[in-house]
Amino acid sequence: LTGGVIDADMVPGLIDELPLIAALGAMTIDGVEINGASELRVKESDRIATTAAALRSLGVVVDEYPEGLAVAGGQVLNSGTINAAGDHRIALAMAAVGLTAHGLVTIENAEAMAVSYPGFATVLESVAQR
Repeated sequence: LTGGVIDADMVPGLIDELPLIAALGAMTIDGVEINGASELRVKESDRIATTAAALRSLGVVVDEYPEGLAVAGGQVLNSGTINAAGDHRIALAMAAVGLTAHGLVTIENAEAMAVSYPGFATVLESVAQR
């Protein structure tokens, strides 16, 4: 999996996917850099800060900037506890990438997942059992 750079002109079309893209960046060869995404700071949570904190709690190296973040590639996600800050996009993204972690990932304040996908926890559980 190859990473890359998401520039400001790409952000509007990916605004909801950026937390997941950032998390996947840790598993790419060369990482992911997201620029021009200051709009993420005024969503249900400060999604730049919340995404960075969530990834760091899993042992991922993340650099946070005022308008984005950079996630180094080639990393392994460890077990840990993530605070989704009641933000459905953070909870969904971290639950998905948490399946790749080496150990248990606990997501606190994840009830908001139901906002965008009410049955997500059930689907994720069935996928995880395979």
